[in-house]
Amino acid sequence: MNQKSRRLYGVILSPFVRKVLLVLELKSLDYEMVPIDPFNKPPDFSQISPLGKVPLLEEGDFRLPDSSAICQYLEASQPTPPLYPRTPKDLGRALWLEEYADTRLMGLISRVFRERVIFKIFQKRETNEDLVAEALQELSGELDYLEKQLPETAFFNDEIPGIADISICTNFFNAAHAGWEPAPSTHPRLSAYLARFRAHPVAGARLREEQQRLRKWAAPD
Repeated sequence: MNQKSRRLYGVILSPFVRKVLLVLELKSLDYEMVPIDPFNKPPDFSQISPLGKVPLLEEGDFRLPDSSAICQYLEASQPTPPLYPRTPKDLGRALWLEEYADTRLMGLISRVFRERVIFKIFQKRETNEDLVAEALQELSGELDYLEKQLPETAFFNDEIPGIADISICTNFFNAAHAGWEPAPSTHPRLSAYLARFRAHPVAGARLREEQQRLRKWAAPD
């Protein structure tokens, strides 16, 4: 399939869009990124994405919304390298961590990201640091949970990041963009895990691209 035959609709700073981008790039699949402004979607976008959300994958006349559905479709379409575990228990754990990251982690980290990045850079509003502090306080318990779940070395998927790793770490990209990181002194395993993920060539390249875009967007007119 050539690049123009596969399109991904979304915005690169969305953790859900980023999740799909990382799967595409880890599998070396060609794609065309179609930017969608989440604050000003095309009027007819709901016709191809019934919930009106991104990401949306398009391959010819086949369209599929929802990051989890898209990632499983890509795994089935291109199983090499495998990003989902093969044993039932490991697969179940990976799918749970994906859901946990997509809901609980995303909900808390997005509150920090909105205040410090979306509102400040794109809407020119002052950051409400009281709301940031509340979100980070609530997040502390989730960091404690993750600290007990994460592998000490490599990833859940052995040497290559898998769907659990991608789902967790995509949220912490947004945390880093917002100027916040888990402290190595209190969460050493999580800090080392995130550093390993960002050291992977695919993840590192994606992070650098986003940082460059953010610097450009934040620059004064």
